[in-house]
Amino acid sequence: MTSLDTSQIAAVLALIAERSGLVFPDIRGETAVQAIGEFMVERNLRTDRELINSGQLPELLERLVVHESFFDRDVEQLSFLDQIVVPELARVAPGTLRVWSAGCAGGEEPYTLAFMLAKRGLYERSTVLGTDLSEPALARARRGRYRAWSTRLGPGTPAARYLEPIEAQFQVPSRFVQTVTFRRLNLIEDGYPDGQHLILCRNVLIYFDPKSIALVANKLAGALDRDGWLAVGPSDPRLDGVAPLDLVIDDRGVFYRPRNNHTRREPPMWSVATPAPAPAIHWVAPPPESFEDVFELPPPSVPARVVVTREPQPTVDAHEIRRLADLGDLPRAKTILTAALAARPLDAELYFLQAVLATELDPVAALASLGRCIYLDPTKAAAHLLAASLRRSRGQHAEARQAYRATLTLVTRLPATEPVQWIDETAGSLTTVCRHALEQLDGNR
Repeated sequence: MTSLDTSQIAAVLALIAERSGLVFPDIRGETAVQAIGEFMVERNLRTDRELINSGQLPELLERLVVHESFFDRDVEQLSFLDQIVVPELARVAPGTLRVWSAGCAGGEEPYTLAFMLAKRGLYERSTVLGTDLSEPALARARRGRYRAWSTRLGPGTPAARYLEPIEAQFQVPSRFVQTVTFRRLNLIEDGYPDGQHLILCRNVLIYFDPKSIALVANKLAGALDRDGWLAVGPSDPRLDGVAPLDLVIDDRGVFYRPRNNHTRREPPMWSVATPAPAPAIHWVAPPPESFEDVFELPPPSVPARVVVTREPQPTVDAHEIRRLADLGDLPRAKTILTAALAARPLDAELYFLQAVLATELDPVAALASLGRCIYLDPTKAAAHLLAASLRRSRGQHAEARQAYRATLTLVTRLPATEPVQWIDETAGSLTTVCRHALEQLDGNR
């Protein structure tokens, strides 16, 4: 067997959607078709039925899904959880606080939540669960050892302060590795843990078809405690029109609570928006109570005006390089990158990826690649931010300040909820990160 025809590929894609809810639009569709064809040929499988009977569907899904996560992802939303949600739950929820990260990839998000609870002295009365479809990703999560790319927002963010540097990598402290629970869970086919006080399901449903979104939304609603909160990503589809959930919108993120629940232990502190398609109500969050909090920052200075162009879609090989890097398969990622650079030597994104792959073992080479990237396209905030983090880690504080300011200038020209290309983070969160880093660097003068 040398190739699959269009109908065979379509049948496998339909099977994947049925069993996992995953769909692959845009550039992901091209990548998925290529990966499916290569996998089926390698395994000498001709049809979707043969794929099912072989038991190799989980292995195929591993090739299709990018396990993209990092510590302190969306710090703006995390600040709302830290300042508003967790204190409320600590007051009203008796006994154990149950926290679940659904679609946790390599485990950075559950550990981030564990650190947040520990900072407030609540970890001992809490359980933190991380689930994912990928067994290899869960195995990495259970080890708790991460590459520098998982701390891409820099050393000054809340979760990064808990990590222990070991041989150019970072280790989660053993008390968290031993107590945070990880297990495989298929959001479409499996049952959910119930009575959850806080569920994070961020940037997961963007890969699902409408039928699967409705199914998962209703299952998530059923898994929430009566006082529970559900946090989703800024690009995730709206859920209150398809499930019994009330929408809560804050400047820092999108959240849901069980709908019309008059049995909560105390009145909710937030009004809710009406179900879709009516427009959402928007609030400005009240100031938090006084406590030491790493998210609180001084007002920004007015940045210089810059022009930021809209981004093109990533290429198929760039998508595959990211997927392999997140899986830890650096040799294959570098092989694809070398070929891609030979074909497109003026592609700024490829030099950024080259820097990412070199960050741990050769930061000097990584900075050189970032220099080429920024020369080709100086509007890429992700490149400036990675350069700032590398400069800071090497003690080059003046250069780090300059790179953080360049990042800040770029991201403050974007809407706060707009994703920043290449780093999978919102402009608002990167604004917070940069201001905090600059505050720390200025304090060290």
